[in-house]
Amino acid sequence: MYAIWLPQRSSPSWQRADSGATIGGTFQVRVVVRPDNGYLYGGPSNVSVVATSITEIADHHAGPTHMGNLAVVSPNAAYGDPTTGSVAVLQSEYLFLPHNATYRLRVRVRYLVIPPFPPRFVEEEGEMLLTIRNLQIVDSRPEPCFVWTPEQMGGVPFSAQLLCAQQATCTVQLEIFSSEDNQNPVLVRQFENVSRPGSWSWTWDGRLADGSTAPAGVYSYRLSARSEPMPWMDFDCTISSFLHLERAYDSNNQPILEAEYWDYDDGGTVEDETDDHYLYFVRWYVLRGTRNASRGQLWLFGPGWQRVGVWDLSQLPCVEHGNQPDGLVAAPSGMRHGVIVRVPVS
Repeated sequence: MYAIWLPQRSSPSWQRADSGATIGGTFQVRVVVRPDNGYLYGGPSNVSVVATSITEIADHHAGPTHMGNLAVVSPNAAYGDPTTGSVAVLQSEYLFLPHNATYRLRVRVRYLVIPPFPPRFVEEEGEMLLTIRNLQIVDSRPEPCFVWTPEQMGGVPFSAQLLCAQQATCTVQLEIFSSEDNQNPVLVRQFENVSRPGSWSWTWDGRLADGSTAPAGVYSYRLSARSEPMPWMDFDCTISSFLHLERAYDSNNQPILEAEYWDYDDGGTVEDETDDHYLYFVRWYVLRGTRNASRGQLWLFGPGWQRVGVWDLSQLPCVEHGNQPDGLVAAPSGMRHGVIVRVPVS
């Protein structure tokens, strides 16, 4: 049992990958059936597939899937198949495993062998491990946001590594969002024919699509890379395509842009202000997705755009849900959150 794939996308030459190999892109599984003693009764057409499974070996995506139909094909000496004697080769449909992980693939077959006569049934199972390394974009910045101050900065550099087991080219796209709207980008740039594996870099001069200079502020961005389908598109993005962070809207369908002053906490010491806090109610986000977020932070910036405070959303009480620290909970229809932030008076 082995797989065939294209190490180079532009090459028509499919290569063999045995158990333990690392591959990427589209591939097919081939199973060679050859009795140790005797012959296949009825020939290759009499070999049947009893069961197949593909299991990702990971806690977060564990669970079996199937590889579809396997059809009889001719043995291929270029792949190391035996071309003489009683042999059958089965080949799967095109497969594309989306997660970069190690998978266990199993195929169980049933066939008749002679002698003796009458023929006897034999069942055998083949197993192999494959590590998938599809297109992956690794951003050089630890966080997908930045501060832009045009009077102090000449530009904003971006760079990323493009990792993949298969050699090819891809399209890199950069989208920049203002802090007021994280759904509609203020700038979109595409870069064609970027080599993968390889690296990409570009410096934004601060100009928007209309040629004007972007105002000072905090901006978020999304990097994505895609390769044309064969037959599936290979794609990766620095921001989840399945979990969406959206600004909340009030009863008049207007975006909630401001934090609301909530209370004052003197820490139980009226005379001592060093332990005093302002409490703010932040009603600013909705999480939409089929799974919860794994991590989240709220940042506070000063008038000069310097970061002066960071809070863990998983620890903040949510006024929307009985002051429970559930700020990372998402729902397919959207889960609205309003958290209380303690800002030191100092």
